[in-house]
Amino acid sequence: MSSKRKQYDQAAMEAAIEACDNGSSISAAAKLHHVPRTSLLRHLDQRRNDEPPQRPGPKPRVPPEVEKDLFIWIAKMQTKGRPPTQAYIVNKVNQLAKKLKRPAVSRHWYKNFQKRQPLLTTRMAQTINRSRNAVTSTNIEEFFTNLECVCDELTLDASRIYNMDETAFD
Repeated sequence: MSSKRKQYDQAAMEAAIEACDNGSSISAAAKLHHVPRTSLLRHLDQRRNDEPPQRPGPKPRVPPEVEKDLFIWIAKMQTKGRPPTQAYIVNKVNQLAKKLKRPAVSRHWYKNFQKRQPLLTTRMAQTINRSRNAVTSTNIEEFFTNLECVCDELTLDASRIYNMDETAFD
């Protein structure tokens, strides 16, 4: 049975670190600010060695800078109208992991990647009906020319024109 982790506030940890810097012992500072002594010791060691704070748990399978590049690549693919599937992303990451001599990732990694990148969402592709897909720039120019003629003919100003979408109609 594992022991429960003691919860502490980051401000309390910083106050305990400051107390240690001012000459207080590690044990006394930990008790005074209600932070785990071992966590305080780890934070002090990391600060002495100029290491960034580490998150608990195993090391990530893919380095954060690679995940950032992956996010940018996915976003670019989406803007080009070719969003990659989950299987394709996992396959590409496994190819990268192999080159970086890292362990392979799974669909569980992908779910956690989505949690770390909240701007990425999974969506089902929608089919565009034929009439909507057939619109060209000539059609649009013709529409606005006709709209301008109707507005002039009926003496309508811009406040009388509304932007509507047919999706709300049943």
